Amino acid sequence: MPCLSVFAAAHPQHPLKVLGWPEHVSSTLAELGLHYVQCFPAQPLNRASSDAEVLQAYAAPVAQLLAMGNGMTVQLVRISHGQPPADAPHGHCLEEHSHRADERHLMVAGQMLLSLHVDDSVYQLLCEKGDLIVIPAGMRHWLDVGTQDNCVMIRVTGSKQGEEIGLSGNPIATGFPRLEG
Repeated sequence: MPCLSVFAAAHPQHPLKVLGWPEHVSSTLAELGLHYVQCFPAQPLNRASSDAEVLQAYAAPVAQLLAMGNGMTVQLVRISHGQPPADAPHGHCLEEHSHRADERHLMVAGQMLLSLHVDDSVYQLLCEKGDLIVIPAGMRHWLDVGTQDNCVMIRVTGSKQGEEIGLSGNPIATGFPRLEG
């Protein structure tokens, strides 16, 4: 079940509201221009599932993501504690940034804390298995996958130019809760 916490940007200690129902999370994020849905694999998966098995299990939602843009590519990202791959959301992604193109993430296993800075508010979405989120181009945000040992996500991306990270220089991310574990 998703968890969306809404904070005043100037007061990161206490959320103004916390939403847990997928429908409420989806409608709140839609007001900000984000697309959020839950989708689950067509067949059961486990930690030993191959990349091909994971992509086959999520073929329908991935096809929908690919239909949203031209020249899209699919990446299966596996993050193991201590050895994150070079293309995984880590390091610089803990800082507030944006991209020129939409970002699409589908959580397969583990968790990701997505923080969105919109006007004078910060929206923190705890994404888990089955959560699909499309972050619009230009939206300031940061991502945290913590130190968990099994984070797997499918990323659907466009051109390399659209993927370039534009750091905002705003240190706001340092004041907000991080993903534990």
